[in-house]
Amino acid sequence: MSNTSSSDSILKGMPAFLDPQSFMNNKFSFTTKSDIYSFGVVLWEISSGRKPFASLKKYAIAISIHRGEREKPIEGTPFEYKELYIQCWDEDPKKRPTIEQVFNSLDQLIYKPMDSHMTTENPSGGLLENIISEKIIHFYDYNQFSNHLKISEERLGIAKGLKYLHDNGIVHRGLHSKNILISGGRALIAGLGISELMNDTSLSISVARGMPEYIDPQCFKDNAYPRDMKSDIYSFGVILWEISSGHPPFQSFENGYAIAIHVFDGGREEPVEGTPAKYEQLYKQCWDNDPRVRPDIMLVLEWLNVI
Repeated sequence: MSNTSSSDSILKGMPAFLDPQSFMNNKFSFTTKSDIYSFGVVLWEISSGRKPFASLKKYAIAISIHRGEREKPIEGTPFEYKELYIQCWDEDPKKRPTIEQVFNSLDQLIYKPMDSHMTTENPSGGLLENIISEKIIHFYDYNQFSNHLKISEERLGIAKGLKYLHDNGIVHRGLHSKNILISGGRALIAGLGISELMNDTSLSISVARGMPEYIDPQCFKDNAYPRDMKSDIYSFGVILWEISSGHPPFQSFENGYAIAIHVFDGGREEPVEGTPAKYEQLYKQCWDNDPRVRPDIMLVLEWLNVI
């Protein structure tokens, strides 16, 4: 990167992501801590769904950042996530975390264990997977569907989050219950930044980590198969079954590879007794082997709104 890199980036309209140290020093040498600053802004951008300082011109952005201004956290953002990107974009490079610390923080955020004292009346935070395993959702008498308002809110929240991504042309590619966060009774989809970086090894990594039950079966047929929106729909179908059952899919299987083979051969989980027919029909259509048969997210939302 040359000495003019700072001004070049500003001219190209990217000052929001630049290390503030570069604004007053054309000879500033960008470091790994400069990358961390930029990544912090990206984390905020993911949480907000919009570009930073969208209402300002590029030079006004540089001036605002030089004065110490940053974008405001979005209401409902998990505290740990907010603290992470605030630390990343600290004015002082020495106070910014290393990439290893960032990765560990995100990993803990995605797989953060729930408070064991959480009650059914106050599921204030944690992962959908943990809420299910703690039987919090099961306690709502899901089999009878006699009191399912909170369950409806959570499954609708996930669907609405997925619709937002798809409406903006974004494919998650790695949706599963471990990256569904429950915060303040709201369902939030996490893990997007990681899934966006997936490469050709993503399939084997997902299987090794125990996530093959959520993977589009087309990926097992062709390792180069590009996961698309219909792949997200498949994963969401499995999550719908998981909510109805009160436990993760394929618990009796020895390992992820056995699950992958079973799904490849057309195997799916069995419907739970008492599940409403329309709900069962919905998740079965979502996890159909043929992507063309799977509904789009708008149709999924329409179904969920009437179940």
